[in-house]
Amino acid sequence: MHAEGEWVDRLCTPSRRTAGTFADLGKIVALAAVYFVTGKLGLKAAFLHESASAIWPPTGIALATLLLAGNRLWPGVWLGAFLVNITTGGSVLTTVGIATGNTIEAVLGTWLVGHMANGLRAFDRARDILRFTLLAVIPSAAISATFGVTSLALGGFAAWGSYGPIWETWWFGDVISALVITPLAVIWSRAPSPRWSRREALEFMAILAVVAAVAVAGFSVPYAAPDSRYPRFLLYPAVLWAAYRFCHRGAISAVFIVSAISIWGTVRGLGPFASSTPNESLVLLQAFLAALAITNLVLGALVSERRQVEQSLRESQVKLRGQYAEIEERIRERTAELARVNARFKPCTTRVCLRGC
Repeated sequence: MHAEGEWVDRLCTPSRRTAGTFADLGKIVALAAVYFVTGKLGLKAAFLHESASAIWPPTGIALATLLLAGNRLWPGVWLGAFLVNITTGGSVLTTVGIATGNTIEAVLGTWLVGHMANGLRAFDRARDILRFTLLAVIPSAAISATFGVTSLALGGFAAWGSYGPIWETWWFGDVISALVITPLAVIWSRAPSPRWSRREALEFMAILAVVAAVAVAGFSVPYAAPDSRYPRFLLYPAVLWAAYRFCHRGAISAVFIVSAISIWGTVRGLGPFASSTPNESLVLLQAFLAALAITNLVLGALVSERRQVEQSLRESQVKLRGQYAEIEERIRERTAELARVNARFKPCTTRVCLRGC
């Protein structure tokens, strides 16, 4: 009877493995849905080819998700990429090629970050940020662009003569997404959360408000306007100040705000990067955002490293002071003890004592 009850319990109660499988399935579906929605939004800026956009948020989202949750969620990347492209244009075969390239990009990028750039702590040190960029993001984005553009060309949906420009646009979109969205998600998702005072929180919001205001001023007027260049120069001190005061979180938050506003303005033909064609404008903008993201992340990491060293030195100083005080106390105790011993064995030289002797 007891064995039968256990059998019924095992049959009716899901095991941990089953529960984990259902949880992963839910995450995969959620990732595919987010990938699909953001991919469709990104393709609204596809000016050179309907399947290639210089703005591609799904790459950063996929890389951040696999870094935080594990590579086992890769089917969500493939499914989301497949749905985005099959509803855009091309055949099933070209869509499979594009989705496969996007999936390899996310999985390989996650592996490279883990083995080359210190994993989830890739943004804690300047050298790891450079490794993240050079050894993980750039090569994995090249794989995605190569798979995607080659699939379109082989399927007859892109001209071989346009292979280079389409590849460049595809690659830039993936690289910038990984340099902006992935650090934003990873840094803000990692524990511990910042313990800011009310004053620090208000300062953080004020700095971001200034960054947003300067970005709007610089990317909401035509480049030919006389006053269009001045606010752009004010952008650098505002963004760098965010990195200096709030390290990684300030750095990437400021860059994300600048990215969103600058893309909004450039797509509308506004701002300093607006040129003859919308796609060329976005490619120029992405090069600027790449330099801004790397510079600001490195500055934030250097400031964080310096503060950690200062904190370590302060803790060591306090520890040494405690040890010094303890040694002084022991010396005083030992001195007092020696004084008592000397007092007991001190030779008697008084007259009374000599008579007694």
